[in-house]
Amino acid sequence: STYRERRALRFWISSNGLSLTVLNRFAPTHHSQVNRYFSGTLYVPSTVAETSYRYAFENKVKRLTRAFASMQRWGRHTSAVTTQSATTLAQIPDNSIDYVFIDPPFGRNLQYSELNQIWEAWLQVQTQRNVEAVIDSTRHVDVPEYADLMRQAFEELARVLKPARWITVEFHNSSNAVWMAIQEGMLAARLVVADVRVLSKESETYKQSKQGLVKRDLMISAYKPPFDSLQKFEIVAGRPEGAWEFVRMHLAQLPIFSERLGEPEIVSERQDTMLFDRMVAFHVQRGISVPLSAAEFRAGLQQHFVERDGMYFLPAQVNDFDK
Repeated sequence: STYRERRALRFWISSNGLSLTVLNRFAPTHHSQVNRYFSGTLYVPSTVAETSYRYAFENKVKRLTRAFASMQRWGRHTSAVTTQSATTLAQIPDNSIDYVFIDPPFGRNLQYSELNQIWEAWLQVQTQRNVEAVIDSTRHVDVPEYADLMRQAFEELARVLKPARWITVEFHNSSNAVWMAIQEGMLAARLVVADVRVLSKESETYKQSKQGLVKRDLMISAYKPPFDSLQKFEIVAGRPEGAWEFVRMHLAQLPIFSERLGEPEIVSERQDTMLFDRMVAFHVQRGISVPLSAAEFRAGLQQHFVERDGMYFLPAQVNDFDK
């Protein structure tokens, strides 16, 4: 229909339009010269790559055809794209999502809706800026408002996530207050952090280079506690056995073996210090007194679990690690 064709062309122009302007950089090491502009930056390069609309259109159609074909192989109604706020996922049922990957707004580093004003004016669709998760002094939105929005988002994500399933949070910011907002949001959602790693993107973005922003992202992996483990914990909460019930749950979720560049590496989350920190955080999240001191906890680890190379395992996991 004409309506569908008009929407398809609008989608193509909004996704490829800038590659047909003088913002498009020539990149000698790239096979395709489409969409080589700096994202979120009004920058005219010294060497422009001219691309024909036919070349850009045909390549986009090929990629979209492959994408939709792969979706159809899984049957109808298996995928959905939505632009709703992460703070209100009303259309998604509780405990229905297998995995969540989220790349939250970076505090005050990027003003997303402002960067999209030209496109929004053309599309006649405007961002609801009153609930945009950014820090902006001109709108009198500071860290507390940003933190509240992030808390709402994490609580919704935890609601839709299945028990014992994982969420990965990619984030970078040089502000301690913004970092605390992310951490407090995850704590409020009662997610259990299980791994934190540095992601090096090797090359810097334009804003990182010019504004001195953090060069690397952190990848925070957390999981939603299983229902049965929570029920067992609640029976003995506030007593030493409650601490050991948490450790059993946590060890069951962690990877048994990890390697890097073909060599085995330590799973830091299985070490006594990290296990103690996670146990304390789990109790604090729920307003329950921590039943063991650090010394008592380390001594109890030796009695309740099996140690290998400074890491602790459930008895059922040791054979797999030894192999």
